[in-house]
Amino acid sequence: LAIARFNLTVDWIISEIAITRDVKLRRNAIQRFIHVAEHCRKFQNFNTLMQIVLALNSVVVQKFIDGWRLIEPGDLLTWEELKKIASLDRNCAAIRNLLNHVDPLKGCIPFIVVYLSDLSINSEKRTWIEQDKIINYNKFDTTVQIVKHFIQRVQWCKHYDFEVDHELLSKCIYLTALSQDEIHQLSTTSPSPPN
Repeated sequence: LAIARFNLTVDWIISEIAITRDVKLRRNAIQRFIHVAEHCRKFQNFNTLMQIVLALNSVVVQKFIDGWRLIEPGDLLTWEELKKIASLDRNCAAIRNLLNHVDPLKGCIPFIVVYLSDLSINSEKRTWIEQDKIINYNKFDTTVQIVKHFIQRVQWCKHYDFEVDHELLSKCIYLTALSQDEIHQLSTTSPSPPN
């Protein structure tokens, strides 16, 4: 369910940019998502940060060159920094570094994929060192540590001090995105020229 929601949000961001046909409005949408991603980084909301960065870095959004050319220079610098966080280099070292240096009192929403990846890799370790005699304790201890670290960071979200906007929350809960075919069709048609 968490992965499905993650993917829906990425697709929603791509959809919002793809359906924006005016080049200047598309630029505004891209810039707005860059600003939101930067705020997510500051608020240690790494899951939403990664959703936005992955959407903006998608092939579809990157095709909108006319919109990207209009992005403010300062926002392009911010974008370059945000892209580094999503890098897969050295086993996602950048996002892992952020997750390992969280200020718990500021709140945190961890990037769940890192933990799921670690659990998947750990599950491939042998259960037995010597069949039916010596169990691989390290495998189970590592699983416990991964889950413990994830739960700890999730619990830190209680430190957020935001007033809930119920109308906005309901809009976020019921996101809808275009189908992949609709997104592809919009990404291959020409937008309206800038005024």
